[in-house]
Amino acid sequence: MKILIIGYSSIVRRRIISALHHLDEIVGIDLATRCPDEVINPLDLGIGNIYGSYKEALEQTDAELVYISLVNSLHGHWVRAALQAGKHVVVDKPAFLSLAETEHMVKMADQAGLCLAEAIVIGDHPQFNLVRNLVETHGGITRLFAAFSVPPFPQSNYRNHSELGGGALLDMGSYVAELGQILFKKDPEEVACRVLDYHTQTKVDTAFSVLIRYPGAGCFVGHFGFDTEYQNRLIVIGPQISIALDRVFTIPPDLKNKIFVNQLNKQSIVTCPSGNTFSLFFSRLIKAIKSKAWEEFPRNMLRNVSFREKMQHSAQENSI
Repeated sequence: MKILIIGYSSIVRRRIISALHHLDEIVGIDLATRCPDEVINPLDLGIGNIYGSYKEALEQTDAELVYISLVNSLHGHWVRAALQAGKHVVVDKPAFLSLAETEHMVKMADQAGLCLAEAIVIGDHPQFNLVRNLVETHGGITRLFAAFSVPPFPQSNYRNHSELGGGALLDMGSYVAELGQILFKKDPEEVACRVLDYHTQTKVDTAFSVLIRYPGAGCFVGHFGFDTEYQNRLIVIGPQISIALDRVFTIPPDLKNKIFVNQLNKQSIVTCPSGNTFSLFFSRLIKAIKSKAWEEFPRNMLRNVSFREKMQHSAQENSI
């Protein structure tokens, strides 16, 4: 399958292009960027056609799949354009800015017989299979604590501007929804969210905390944002086991992560195989497209944005 990437973003440069090259299923990569001069040594990167216009790229490429990696406020326009061009589409998280827009795009893709997916890849890493197997064989999970916080971005970064779809809740809310579903495998009973801080100049939210109740006495407490020292950690607690690991939300493809397991006050360490989350995600997506069995992707997208809006509504009702 051939893919067209729209947008030469940081994640495209650092992770996506190399991840796609690891896949036998990908036979070619085209790139559309409004700054083509920034693409150094395209042949070395394995890029075929480079377009200076997103519109021309969609009109001229023979790619079957389009990956959209633009600022959040542009996702809706270019997803619509790609679907109208007859392409399957995968888009960076957050795919869209509202549940209403998401429902419209999912319906549009369904009517066109095309796949629409959101690139949330954390669950594709093998470390989550290990964590799930550990908790399921030792009484299940009742408590979950997560922290994903990074140092502040430059003021010019789109995450600091609401008109570009910025804000911590939009940028990181999908992680909360996805992590809860991966580990609890249930919809929450109650979602409480508080915004903790705002950008001093742009006033966009830069940090939030959540407390989420799940059936069976399950609880997820989390802190997320871009206003602290780097933290990327998960703690899972059940009746018979507790598990801790770092690099949960973003993990280098060559890292063999260590999972710290406590049982009866005795600690052991399980080493997880490395894995390229983006390669694994795209492999799963392409397999679904080829078999025309992609229902889980739009379903997950709708579930996650609905979850995120519950967090946003809770935060608005309890703004500080």
